[in-house]
Amino acid sequence: MIHDFKFAVRYLLKVPVSTAFAAWIFAGLTTTLAGAQPAQNSGATVLPSNAEIHKMLAERVGTQENGVGIVVGVIEPRGRRVISHGHLREKDPRPLDGDTVFEIGSVTKVFTALLLADMVRQNEVALADPVSKYLAAGVKVPERNGRSITLVDLATHTSGLPFMPANAPDLNGPAARKYSAADLVHYVAGYKLTRDIGSKWDYSNIGYWVLSEALASRAGVNYESLLRARVIAPLKLANTDFALSPKMKANLAAGHDAALQPSPDVSTLPIYSLMPSAGGLFSTANDLLTFLSVAMGYEHSSLGLAMEASVSTRRPTQSGNEQALGWTVIGKGEDQIIFRDGGTLGYASCMAWDPKKRLVSSCSRTRWQALMTLRVISCGRISR
Repeated sequence: MIHDFKFAVRYLLKVPVSTAFAAWIFAGLTTTLAGAQPAQNSGATVLPSNAEIHKMLAERVGTQENGVGIVVGVIEPRGRRVISHGHLREKDPRPLDGDTVFEIGSVTKVFTALLLADMVRQNEVALADPVSKYLAAGVKVPERNGRSITLVDLATHTSGLPFMPANAPDLNGPAARKYSAADLVHYVAGYKLTRDIGSKWDYSNIGYWVLSEALASRAGVNYESLLRARVIAPLKLANTDFALSPKMKANLAAGHDAALQPSPDVSTLPIYSLMPSAGGLFSTANDLLTFLSVAMGYEHSSLGLAMEASVSTRRPTQSGNEQALGWTVIGKGEDQIIFRDGGTLGYASCMAWDPKKRLVSSCSRTRWQALMTLRVISCGRISR
C-alpha cells in the first residue's frame, strides 16, 4: 500500500518516460498518509494543499526537457480538486485541466469488461459461456483438448490467444494499411493454442477483440454503439468516445513522438484500429474520476453492481497478482490496489484504487480520497 501521499505523487511522476501523455489515477489512498494531516476533531485526513501539489508538478516538468504539462485531480469527501502545471501542447498556451482529452489506451479494456459484467448481470450472457456461442458466422476461435474459450477466459487474459496477430506486417510499413478485419479473422481461426485454455495468464489485445465481437453480435449492434449505450451514456461521460467530437478535438492534448512530431490517433493506426475494444477510447480526467467515483461508491449508478462483479471475478497471474475482468489486482489481502494502465504511440494512462477503503466507506467517509495525475511528455514507441 502507498502510505505517503507526497511519495505517491513523486513515484507516479518518476515512472519511465516512454509516452507523450500520461494519466495516472490513484483512488482510496490510506488515511495514514505521512504526507497528510488529520483534521482537528473530525478524524478526516487533509491531503496536501494545491500549492504543495503544484510545487511537485513544477519540479517534475522542470526536470523533463520535453515536458509540456501535468494535471493532478483529487477526490475527497469535500469534493474534487484539479491542479495543473504546463500547457496543452507546443505553441498552445492553454493550460491543461480536467476536461483535457487524451487517449487512454488499454484502460479501454476496463470499459469493455464492465460491458461484459453488465450483460452477465442482465442475463444476456454468462461468464462460463463459450465465446463461439455468440460470434457471428464466419468468426471462429481455436479449441484445445476439448475445451472451448469462454468469455471469462478472454476477459482475464487466460484464453491462450496471443497479444497481437503474428501475420500482421510492420506497423510502419506500407503493407500495414492493407491489413483488414478479414485478415484478423483468418489469423484467429487458424491459430494453434500452445497451452491449455485457462491455465496461464498472457496479456492479449486479440482476446479483447474477440470478446467485443461476441458481445456486439449478442446485442445485434456494433461494439462502439453498444459501449456508448450501455456504459458511456449511463455513467454520463460526456467526453469519452472512440471518435472526437468538435469539443473534444478542441481540448485534445496532442501526443508527440521522440522528434516532438504529433503522433497519429490510435483510431488511424493500422491493425490497432481494428480492435477499438482493446484500446480505442479517448477520455478526460473528469470522466475517469467519475468512473472511479462509481467504482468507489461515491456516486450511484445502474452499473454499480456490474462494477463490483468486474472486480470480484479473478484469476491468478504469474507475478503473484490477480487478473479481474479488465482490472489487475496488485497485492494481497487488505493490502491491495485495483489497477489498469495503457499506452498508445503518444499517450499513456492508468487508473488505480483501493478496494478496502470502498468496503469500509459506509463506516468512515474519511477513508475516501483519490489522486490523479496527467503528464504530457514525448515518446517514440507504442506500448500495450
